[in-house]
Amino acid sequence: MENSILLAEADCFQIIQFKSCGRVGVRCNNTLLSFTQIEYEKFVESYQKIRFERHSILFPDNVTRLIMNTPAHCIQLCFNEEEYTAFKQILTEAIIVLRAKTIINS
Repeated sequence: MENSILLAEADCFQIIQFKSCGRVGVRCNNTLLSFTQIEYEKFVESYQKIRFERHSILFPDNVTRLIMNTPAHCIQLCFNEEEYTAFKQILTEAIIVLRAKTIINS
């Protein structure tokens, strides 16, 4: 995409920064969450505190999943343990890239 910078990507997840407004887009499958950089950092901080084994629940299909709230109160993200781990990794990668960009552009 010409209008954005790819910060991190894995499987069905992608984190980008829009060039025009600087907002950070977090794509999970067909869902896109949009944050300011400060909001994104707070989102990552709260996500990193979540422990899958403590907060996950067993669904009727016998798969344990974590339901995570988003800033949009009526939208939650739902991850199995593998997806949770992959998402956590790219959130961290993207925040490192954003902070590096801030330092370089200062």
